[in-house]
Amino acid sequence: MKMRFMVMILISVFVLANTAQATLINVLDLTGSLDIPTDEHLLTCTLSLGRDYPIAVGTYNIDSEGIIQSTKASSMLIDMFQRTFNPDPELIFGSNRDFVIQEQWTNYMSDEIRGGVLLGGNHPYGNSFFIPLPDLSQYRINDLYVGNSIIQHGSTVDYDVSILADVAPVPEPLSFLLVSAGLAGIGFMRRKTGNKTS
Repeated sequence: MKMRFMVMILISVFVLANTAQATLINVLDLTGSLDIPTDEHLLTCTLSLGRDYPIAVGTYNIDSEGIIQSTKASSMLIDMFQRTFNPDPELIFGSNRDFVIQEQWTNYMSDEIRGGVLLGGNHPYGNSFFIPLPDLSQYRINDLYVGNSIIQHGSTVDYDVSILADVAPVPEPLSFLLVSAGLAGIGFMRRKTGNKTS
């Protein structure tokens, strides 16, 4: 009986461990170039969502990597990736709230992301982008990370900005069934053992 009990525990632990593995996926890769004065010194890189009514996802130092902090914009981005976006007016503030919601919803329904990269120094310089919306509906997104690389050649600046998602696969129904069967088996064996003892 103890052998069966241990087998059930091992099966449950194995299934749970395999459904919780996380990995990094490069979901967005934004590249481009800008013309700036040769005496300009770039300091920051800002990502935004939206074209006419953008909202900032985050600002980062040039040539740096970091986690995207949890904000309204980053939450919207995750929901878009996971195909669960449903804009809530109460979560978006400001005088342009309705326009922001409409713009983000339009982007989502057209299966694309519109936004911009803004490189900041004494004066901001930026480019807008629109790219296909990656489908991460089969994953659970734990965190988003951003990394940027900036190279200046005289008055030309080449930038490469990436967004990485720390994801874990959504457990399949079969995995849930295996875990449930294992836990039910454990409960059954313990109950049977308890009855024998009494």
